[in-house]
Amino acid sequence: MKQARGFTLVELMISLAIFALLLTLSYQSVNLLLDAGRQVAEPQAELQQLHCALDRARSAATSGIAPDEYERGTTRK
Repeated sequence: MKQARGFTLVELMISLAIFALLLTLSYQSVNLLLDAGRQVAEPQAELQQLHCALDRARSAATSGIAPDEYERGTTRK
């Protein structure tokens, strides 16, 4: 008599349950990482804008050329 090969239904169900559990845990981990990335990206964009503004102000201050509003004799309100 030939011996049957393969897995039993119980073995398949247990392995499927373990796979589903691992998949759920990995999905939650990826979600947490994506949320953390979004929280970091927003302040980084603001910091980049401030850096650009500082570079422009530094460039204007060291160039010796006054902005247009000062050349026309107007002041800020």
